[in-house]
Amino acid sequence: MTVMIVELYDALREAGASEDKARDAARSVSDNDLRLAKIEGEITGLKGQVDGLKMRIDALTWVVGLNMALSLAILVKLFIQ
Repeated sequence: MTVMIVELYDALREAGASEDKARDAARSVSDNDLRLAKIEGEITGLKGQVDGLKMRIDALTWVVGLNMALSLAILVKLFIQ
């Protein structure tokens, strides 16, 4: 058990919880902390992926805009002559 969990265990024992219940509650909190840490890691990874997608979308926006501008310039040139 980590220091925080030992403190929780001690607090539950002082509050009158049985040893088994205090130990189970401390383990449960520890398991939840591990799950939350895993979820935070996954969220960080997803943020990196989203940032990469934003960069690709920005690049595609510029390419499409340039393509539209060149196509419009060609159409204007064709109809003006």
